[in-house]
Amino acid sequence: MPCRWYINCELSGSISDFVSLAMSEGPAGLWRLWPSPSAEAWAIVGTFGLVEAVLQLALPGKTFHGP
Repeated sequence: MPCRWYINCELSGSISDFVSLAMSEGPAGLWRLWPSPSAEAWAIVGTFGLVEAVLQLALPGKTFHGP
C-alpha cells in the first residue's frame, strides 16, 4: 500500500504526521500520494488480459454445473 511506503520513506515513519497531512489535505491529497502506473505497466496488464481472453475463447474447459 502506498500510504505505508509514504509514511516510512517521506515522513520518517511518523504516523501522526501522516494523520495531520490526511486531515489537512483530505482524500484528494491522499490520492496524489498514490503512484500512477507507467505506460509500460498498462501495456503489461493489457497484454495479460488479452492473452487470458484469447485462452478462454480458444481453449475452453468443460462446462461445470454446480452441486
